[in-house]
Amino acid sequence: EEGLLGGDLCRTATESTTSSTASSTESSTAHRASAGFRADRRKALLGARVRLVDHAAYCLNHKCKVPNCESMKRVLEHVSSCDQRQCPACRRARSWLQIHARLRRTNAVLRKFCPNATLPVDADRAATKAAARSEDDVIAHVALCADPHCSDADCVARKSTINHGRTCSAGPATCEVCAAAVPLAAAVREKRTQHHLYLVEHAACCDDDTCAVDRCNELKGLLRHCRTCPAPDKDLCDRCHLADGLVSTYLRHRPAPPTSVLAALPGCRPPPGG
Repeated sequence: EEGLLGGDLCRTATESTTSSTASSTESSTAHRASAGFRADRRKALLGARVRLVDHAAYCLNHKCKVPNCESMKRVLEHVSSCDQRQCPACRRARSWLQIHARLRRTNAVLRKFCPNATLPVDADRAATKAAARSEDDVIAHVALCADPHCSDADCVARKSTINHGRTCSAGPATCEVCAAAVPLAAAVREKRTQHHLYLVEHAACCDDDTCAVDRCNELKGLLRHCRTCPAPDKDLCDRCHLADGLVSTYLRHRPAPPTSVLAALPGCRPPPGG
């Protein structure tokens, strides 16, 4: 009887330990997944804020349609003129500008709005890091850069080469710059296409109205408009016409898109049973 009782207790303890280990493993897996999601979310928010500072620092359009551009311009104007030493708004703005300087490896924006702030980027060190960047990183920056006053020397050089190739009458056969511009322009177009595909797939499945991914809310609004547009002829509606072009480009490069994306695109239907 003692042996049977002892055996029951041992078996119960073993089963309890096994169950506890499985539960701990599931909890650990869920925690890692949650932590990864939070890290991706923070990275997306940080990237969106940095791109917003890039744009707003040089935007001269008083009716700019870029989301949050006017708000960021007001913050930058405030921090450049405020003389209160303990202003909480200025402290937050300066911290963001210093983060921007470190990520962009340039003090240009920080120096423009906070000339007395500590400069986090050493010019020599920044030049060394910039030289170490891969060509793929430079192309990715050029593909998405819309700043005519971009302070990135690599970006300026690549844009200049591409513009030369568009305007030079000599052609790649006789002009070395034109010969370099042809593959460079193709690489930039490819990067833009990749970003376009990512943005369409993201916006089609995103339900977050406060999403920080650049242009996500703009594209979501466009897709929603197309699904509810009362115009009898979609070609007469500029927004529907624009969306049709975006969807056509997407489907040309993604002939077999995910069903969840296909269902969200105007004029598309997922396959039966998909």
